[in-house]
Amino acid sequence: MRNLLNFLYKASGALAACSLVAIMLLVIAQIVARQFNSHIPSSGDIIGFLVVWASFLGLAYTMHHNHHIRVELFVSRLSHSNRRWLDVVVGLCAFALVVVFCYFVISLIMESYQYDDQTDGEIPMPLWLMQLPMGVGCVLFALSILDFCYLVATGVAEADHVEEIIE
Repeated sequence: MRNLLNFLYKASGALAACSLVAIMLLVIAQIVARQFNSHIPSSGDIIGFLVVWASFLGLAYTMHHNHHIRVELFVSRLSHSNRRWLDVVVGLCAFALVVVFCYFVISLIMESYQYDDQTDGEIPMPLWLMQLPMGVGCVLFALSILDFCYLVATGVAEADHVEEIIE
């Protein structure tokens, strides 16, 4: 199971990185096209979707590597065991919040699919297909939060050192 989770986290991080590279290439191509009085149809729409893809697909990878921003002002004053349990409780609250968000994102994707929504750009694209990486990223993020809570609650890893234990 650990190998599967690690693979999913790395794959989502790789897809997020590919989205960033695609943004860069599309912007460069648009700059070059403008030099020849041309343009790339729907490039603005595609770049917008790629930014969302990079953001959502990068969430699980970032959580897995413990690089989300944490405010340690209060937590650093707690004892080791209290800190561990606070990390688990806060993690479970975050998990619940992300699961609710996942529900609404998946509902949005299904609604876009049912109504056959299309993007409004010069090149119409199925909206559900553009939203799908957002749903995948949300689900993987929820899974990574739950994984984090499990590792910290069982004492396998400390909240600050989860990445080192699971690699």
